[in-house]
Amino acid sequence: MITQEQIDTITLQLGRKPVGALEVMAFDRDQQPAVLKVDPLAEGKPFPSMYWLTSPLIHKAISNIERTAWIKDLENNILPNDETLTAKLKADNENYKKLRWDLFTSLHDQNGIDDSFLKVIKDTGIGGIQDFTRVRCLHMHYAYHIVHGGFVGELLDKQFQLNELVYSGSKEKL
Repeated sequence: MITQEQIDTITLQLGRKPVGALEVMAFDRDQQPAVLKVDPLAEGKPFPSMYWLTSPLIHKAISNIERTAWIKDLENNILPNDETLTAKLKADNENYKKLRWDLFTSLHDQNGIDDSFLKVIKDTGIGGIQDFTRVRCLHMHYAYHIVHGGFVGELLDKQFQLNELVYSGSKEKL
């Protein structure tokens, strides 16, 4: 459950009120909300991510990484040469897809919902990606990683120590 105080903080972080907000899943090292769990069908249409990275601290660090050729290098040079790593990325997307569908079905009745919306919610991976051998957005992968662990997040932690920006205590804010 999300509190009004958390919604107010996230609204300040994002510069707008979050849509589909269900629960704060993690905090950053400053003990501010870092990852928000979001309804897969927010405001009547598919939301692109089940886990929304809201922490400006972590967001900025990842934005700096995305400005480099890191994703391109991962997709074009590392993954094609390592079946084990490609399998881990696919597994993360398959797990995400299952988690998202399970969350959706726990919140909504499928009757009356547009089939194209159901397909997006049921069949896409992290960030709405359809090709599970690609990385669409490091922010979405890292939010998933903070909550469930994930291959891309592990690489980011190893190479850039992003885990130092995440609060390692209880999920509940002190």
